[in-house]
Amino acid sequence: MGGKLTTIRRVHKYFLLYEYEKEEQYLAKMHANGWRFVDTNGFLYTFEKCEPEQVVYRIDFSGLAPENRDDYNAMFRDYGWEYLLSVQSHSYFRRPAEGLSAEEQDLFSDTETRLGIVRRMIFAKVGLLVFLLILIIVPNILRFTGIVRKGSEGKWGVTMLITYSLLLLIYICYISHAIRGYYRLKKKYQSTQ
Repeated sequence: MGGKLTTIRRVHKYFLLYEYEKEEQYLAKMHANGWRFVDTNGFLYTFEKCEPEQVVYRIDFSGLAPENRDDYNAMFRDYGWEYLLSVQSHSYFRRPAEGLSAEEQDLFSDTETRLGIVRRMIFAKVGLLVFLLILIIVPNILRFTGIVRKGSEGKWGVTMLITYSLLLLIYICYISHAIRGYYRLKKKYQSTQ
């Protein structure tokens, strides 16, 4: 009774914005264990069976629209990186690790470029959250607390107040966590100069 050999593996995993290095390490570890990264939507990673190999994975945040990435991807290809895919402005690259120096294993060798990428990545995402916070959550909390009246009486108003208050708490925690992560990375990169 031979079983069917699985050649595709899907793994649910989530990395915070500033944990992109952990994500790179995770993808490299999976490849070393015989699972080549194929796709992700940010929560679900798809791998295909391959020969175990030491591979370097890198993630870059260009902020470029998909139609403007051809020259960008060609630049990395010229330096030996294989472009894999882009998800929400994050571009995934890989290359075999054998024979590469530490400098060749990085997409960018200087600290300022790395910090600029991390800054753009975190503040672009956090900026969107702050915008939504100001536009949606805060006005609704004010509305349901009675500071601004628009017919929000009764159980519905209390339920919505609790919901929006929880969202506010989650947003504040996430935003502060992302900013702390950025400053940790900044300190790390500056200490390696």
